[in-house]
Amino acid sequence: MKFTILFVLFLSVCLPIRSFGEKLNVPHFTTAPESLLPPKIHESAERTRYPVILAHGLLASAHAFSMKRLRRYLRKQGFQVFLTEVDGANTIEYRSRQLSKQVDKILTWTGAEKVNLVGHSMGGLDSRFLISELGYENRVASLTTFSTPHRGSAAADMVLQDLREGGSLIPSLLKWFLSWYNPHSSVFQSDIEVAIENLTPGYMESFNERVEDAPEVFYQSYGANAAESSDALHPIFDEAYQTILQQEGPNDGLVSLDSSRWGAFRGVLPTDHARVVGVRLHPLEPNRFDFRGHMKKVLIDLAGRGF
Repeated sequence: MKFTILFVLFLSVCLPIRSFGEKLNVPHFTTAPESLLPPKIHESAERTRYPVILAHGLLASAHAFSMKRLRRYLRKQGFQVFLTEVDGANTIEYRSRQLSKQVDKILTWTGAEKVNLVGHSMGGLDSRFLISELGYENRVASLTTFSTPHRGSAAADMVLQDLREGGSLIPSLLKWFLSWYNPHSSVFQSDIEVAIENLTPGYMESFNERVEDAPEVFYQSYGANAAESSDALHPIFDEAYQTILQQEGPNDGLVSLDSSRWGAFRGVLPTDHARVVGVRLHPLEPNRFDFRGHMKKVLIDLAGRGF
């Protein structure tokens, strides 16, 4: 219960500052394509053949993924990068159907035949469902996942038990916060318990049995190990980190290295689950992991592979 309560406090105290003064009711994926072109292209950039789409995780939004700064940086390097936003707490299927509409718009805007998907945490599972179950195998060239619980997380079982024992107050508070900072979430449609249940090892075992990889798509993944980080793990992750460490091994505070492996495993990043995509859980908290530089290397590698 301690982890769940701390997370609610984090949402109420820290997230209000994450928008940097920008309006919250404007879905970022609806920006006209003309305005997405970078004003100045870095001379040494190697553009990907297909547009890059970023997909966020559970209880997140395009804001919380630090996507705006990441998108701005990557565009200046010459990459065509788009943001997407789905319900912060819902089933993988529900979120992937929201994602599909945005992928379709981006394909129409750019005239591209395919896209490169980059998913953080649950965003990687949304992307896998999109490709295999919604028939997007011919519209997706590659999927790169960061700290995605492909085999579930022991932390999900822990939090799910906390929520069920704690009554309706905490889920209601979480849905209220979500509806405030994520326009695609709603106190009426979002479902915290079902979303977290989708991330349990038991659910993911059945998910992996029915959601098969598409042979036409290139899959690769990265994991993260908080024990190797130069930054101290935020206290909000302590309980989950220890639980996963005992049951699954090295992890980033929410997802184990074993669970994060899917397709070609490209390596272990020395950071935690939030910092791997540039999210700081406190404005004064340091992040010594160069997530933007690493993402640039990932895109350069995709370009070199013809994607």
